[in-house]
Amino acid sequence: IQAPYAVGVCRNPMGCKPDGDICKLATMSCNASCNCCSGNCETQDTCKVDSVGVPRCAPEKCAMKGEACASSASCCDGLPCIPNPDASGKPPFICGNPCSKACGTCTIDADCCPGTTCHHELGSTQGTCGPCGDAGVDGGDDAGSDAGMDAGMPDACASYLGQGCTTSADCCNALFCVNSSMAECTAADAKCTCQQLIPK
Repeated sequence: IQAPYAVGVCRNPMGCKPDGDICKLATMSCNASCNCCSGNCETQDTCKVDSVGVPRCAPEKCAMKGEACASSASCCDGLPCIPNPDASGKPPFICGNPCSKACGTCTIDADCCPGTTCHHELGSTQGTCGPCGDAGVDGGDDAGSDAGMDAGMPDACASYLGQGCTTSADCCNALFCVNSSMAECTAADAKCTCQQLIPK
């Protein structure tokens, strides 16, 4: 994307696929390419699932909190890839906290803590987790205000697509609470998220 434009147009990349582009997992039978710039995903671990279940090209070695990322598939331990809250904006996206609290930065609902969603202007790639109270912006830091997150929390469900959960009852919009293998979440699972299951 070049200035002065804020958004671009989707197209098939020429040559290898950059990090963040869709790729083909070894277990998939689709015709997506495995030619990631970070390495051929048929022989290297460079095609990984992001926070909403989409396989994307990613570095073989995952990025830690605060390091640059192209999508959540680039980040270690299921961390979200969020807009850099630093004033310099360099790098533009970094691996953030396990979830962004109310008033923290986000790109999609999965970046936000349960009970909040990502609010952004139409066409923008950067948003704010809300509802956001009057306590100010915390940039997703651990010390962020709970006041904004407590206001307006939904009663029936708490977690949206890609957000953490323990049972499917936690999930909104008829989503299912599953582990990293896309199987039903159990008490033995360290991390589960709300996902849309596609019939095979």
